[in-house]
Amino acid sequence: MIKIIRFIIGLFATAKKYLAYVDQAIFVVNILKAAFNSQTAISLTALIPGDWDELARTKVAYALGKAAMVLGRISECEGKAGEERIACYLRWLKVQPDEVKTMNYARIALLIAKELADSLKLSEAELNAVIQTRYVQQKKG
Repeated sequence: MIKIIRFIIGLFATAKKYLAYVDQAIFVVNILKAAFNSQTAISLTALIPGDWDELARTKVAYALGKAAMVLGRISECEGKAGEERIACYLRWLKVQPDEVKTMNYARIALLIAKELADSLKLSEAELNAVIQTRYVQQKKG
């Protein structure tokens, strides 16, 4: 019985830590959405909050770079690397229809959360389910 209780407590502790990473990923995506709705230029430094620790900032920047490589396979961005490729991808995404943006937002959140929560070793399907649940909770919230 004690083993079961310890397992359940551990499960909730892991889930709580996992939700923090998901919330951080959604936070970055919400900043991205707000930037798209304004007329200001989007910069990588504006997307990552300055009060986050350096490791989290590095992981988010890496995940955005990965998103730009995976999702941003567009001719305008070929031959660009690093922040230049991320900026190119974000400029492209900004002018896309809402359904394309929504699909990309979900994928960006997944890549960011996966990078932040790498030590938890959760599957993409599990992570995606938590992200979708948190989005719904935040919209109701």
